[in-house]
Amino acid sequence: MKKKLLRMWIIYSLSFWVLSMGIYFLRYKNREGGINLLELSYRAVISSILPASGVILGGYLALSPRSKYLESNDIEKPSFKVPSSVIIDVPQGFDFSRLKSVIAKKWEITFSDDMKQVLKCRTNYNFSNWGSAAWIKYDDDAKKLYLECFPMAVGSMKYVAQNMQKAIENCLRIT
Repeated sequence: MKKKLLRMWIIYSLSFWVLSMGIYFLRYKNREGGINLLELSYRAVISSILPASGVILGGYLALSPRSKYLESNDIEKPSFKVPSSVIIDVPQGFDFSRLKSVIAKKWEITFSDDMKQVLKCRTNYNFSNWGSAAWIKYDDDAKKLYLECFPMAVGSMKYVAQNMQKAIENCLRIT
């Protein structure tokens, strides 16, 4: 998971750097003296420091707490703000392992404890969408399923988590 995040942040920073260098190149191309390669290379180095540090720091601050939580052995619900939280009454004969197998077909399970019936999962993410994640706990005594869905990036939309909540509720209907 961390390698994939690092790769995505590198793509973001490189694309920003290429864009800024393209602007510098077009700007200095039309000067009377032509392009001074020494000045252009100096500007390339200077212009890459701030975007790279901003992207790396921003990515770490936005994704680090949530990705660490998903990969940890912590079975408690998330301590950070969760935009979508619901308690679902489940019918008699509900099988947590069946729900786990249905979820494993759609998403990546990052942590699972069958004894305490806790599950953490997340959607796949790509260049344009950081995805969402969920914490699911089944209480056998109360016959309730506790579901906490949250977006992976802090600034993401609330609807991303709500869509995952609806998808998990649909998985419940399948089981």
